[in-house]
Amino acid sequence: MIPGAPNEAPGGISVTFPRATYCPRAAVVLKTLPGDRNIVTSLVVTEESNPAFARHRQPAADILHALPGSDMADLKTHAKLLTQFLDKSDGRDKLLAAVQYAAMFVAAGQPGDVKKVQASVATARKVFRIMRPLEALNPILQNPAVGSRPLWVEALIKLKPLLMSIYFGADHVVWAQQAGLLNNKSLTDRAQKTSLYGWFGGSLCTIILELYELAAQTARQPGESAEAYAARQDKIQPEVTKRCLTLIHACFQAALAMGLLELRPWKPRTVGALGIIASLMNCYMLYPQSPTPLFEGWLTKRRTPALKTALVARLVTNSAMKFEGKTTLVTGANRGIGLEFVRQLLDKGNTVIATARQPAAADALQKLASTSDGRLLLTQLDVSDPSSISKWAADVKSKVQHLDLVVNNAGIMTGLQGVKDVKAEDMLENFQVNAIGPLLVTQQLHKQGLLGSRSGGDTLMGSVDDNGSGGAYAYRASKAALNIVNKSMSIDLAGEGVSCVLMHPGYVITEMTGGNGLIDTNTCVKGLLGVLEGDKELNGRWYDYSGKVVPW
Repeated sequence: MIPGAPNEAPGGISVTFPRATYCPRAAVVLKTLPGDRNIVTSLVVTEESNPAFARHRQPAADILHALPGSDMADLKTHAKLLTQFLDKSDGRDKLLAAVQYAAMFVAAGQPGDVKKVQASVATARKVFRIMRPLEALNPILQNPAVGSRPLWVEALIKLKPLLMSIYFGADHVVWAQQAGLLNNKSLTDRAQKTSLYGWFGGSLCTIILELYELAAQTARQPGESAEAYAARQDKIQPEVTKRCLTLIHACFQAALAMGLLELRPWKPRTVGALGIIASLMNCYMLYPQSPTPLFEGWLTKRRTPALKTALVARLVTNSAMKFEGKTTLVTGANRGIGLEFVRQLLDKGNTVIATARQPAAADALQKLASTSDGRLLLTQLDVSDPSSISKWAADVKSKVQHLDLVVNNAGIMTGLQGVKDVKAEDMLENFQVNAIGPLLVTQQLHKQGLLGSRSGGDTLMGSVDDNGSGGAYAYRASKAALNIVNKSMSIDLAGEGVSCVLMHPGYVITEMTGGNGLIDTNTCVKGLLGVLEGDKELNGRWYDYSGKVVPW
């Protein structure tokens, strides 16, 4: 039972909105086999900042402690040796690349001994790249499934390794010609161009993906306070630094590929200089010691405290979640709190999709629609009918591509009997509408790709909930179920840019309360929107219309 003021009548609202996605940490688990051979036996993914990954932590610890004849120090040593071994051939390749482009810079396109050195080093590099076509494809082979990011991001994630595999594979044809194993200059020329175009495309994919990840990581999350935002940015600073370095490196690689393809009229020395910079950056990134200290020191220690504070303040101000000019959705919008949500969201300049079981009979909604300049879209929805919800979500998808706010307001309050005469059918009816309905609404909107990062933006979803007095078992039990539904969704959808919050409207004067109450719908909804637009941590929480935390 949820504690509360005994004179409060039932009511309540749940909200879900997108959150930035965090990159999970990976732990390589080594197991010692007979003969002192070490192999990677499993990859355990954990995420300290995302509760959805918490279930992976204990198995990881169990595996580490269960390894025979090894302790954590040995594992770290083995992991370091393994990393150095895997980096060794690629590191040599990049060192030779620096020599190759240095020779190109010195030769300046003129024939002579330096030009021969350039060609010889280019051929020698192939030795270290024999298995690279297969290695480049490894991300697709290991994880062929499509993730939860926007479709265009997932497409680039899959396209990048494919392009890089083409780059290395076609380069092998060039190597065969240089080694005398192939005598077909026309085929070799086509293979060389194909290889460079693959490299160019792969570099562009890297640039776009890194920009996307940096934007997601550095954006302030909806409801995130200034202090929490600053603390999170400090925590992810090393990861952000690495991504910035990768982004800059990819830009140099793309420019180098353009020069080698002669897409730009650059002189050989310009191309050589680009190659030297790109190769040395590659060596730096492959070096066992992390590049973080150098860049992190430049980014933080060189910056004055006043400048750093001003920068954070600006980011916080620009990232505040305001529902102005957004695309929103309200269920149960024909009267009461739902209708008031529609009014106030329209007044803020938002587009609103409003649902009702009988929109044609919803006179107040029809009147609002006639004066909304097309910003109010009325749709028919019965949250007690799963097939209705599925068809309705598809209809919403045909109207909009993304939802910034979803208010699960539709609900009923029947079967107000006490413990002596509560009926099973009343329990089932209330559960169907008040608990299962919001869950299926969220599920179907999610399947249509309208929520969170899947649709390229943020989404906030809200559900009304309260239990302030005894009796009304059917209604109150259904709202308690909604609590758990909302809490579970707040965990499962957090990594996809969706956050869920329960909203208690207070004792509101509506038809459902028989005209009784302490506040009107205008005060209630104004307060709820104020909470959603404020700086509170929203995901998985429960607030009343005044911003106070409601105890579970």
